[in-house]
Amino acid sequence: MTGNLSKLNELINTANYAKAEFYLYDLIQSNPNDYNLNKNLGMVLLAQKKYQGALLSFEKCYFLDKADTDILMNLSFLFLKVQDHAQCIKFSEEAINFNPELAGVFQNLANCYLDMHNFKKALEFADKTINIRGGFESDEFLKYDDFINLYGDILLASKKLTLF
Repeated sequence: MTGNLSKLNELINTANYAKAEFYLYDLIQSNPNDYNLNKNLGMVLLAQKKYQGALLSFEKCYFLDKADTDILMNLSFLFLKVQDHAQCIKFSEEAINFNPELAGVFQNLANCYLDMHNFKKALEFADKTINIRGGFESDEFLKYDDFINLYGDILLASKKLTLF
């Protein structure tokens, strides 16, 4: 198995996600409930934007370990991507219960509430994300272009409401 994992790591580290996916499917055939294999498969599928497959892998992991905040955050993100807002919120809240300093979860919630046109809540969660990442001037905040764009979208959407 050690040789298998080094080959898998090499494929993932070189962003060869399609080969890693098929390699993982082969490994999972003999170990269908292996937590790490399913988690890696979820990550590989997520990198390829294969959201439904990633959901299945992460859900399998979730039922094996409901306290893994990586899994909870990825489920939150994936349910956001497939526009299941109730599930996005559910898994975000579970992740926050384990670790209230996960900026990515608050970003998912900000995005979710923006999709739902609840701009006040979207802005609350965006502000929480900013605070966790050290404020507007921090290097940590500036690393996340996707969040900066999201924050701008929330501000624009909020402003549009007050203009009309």
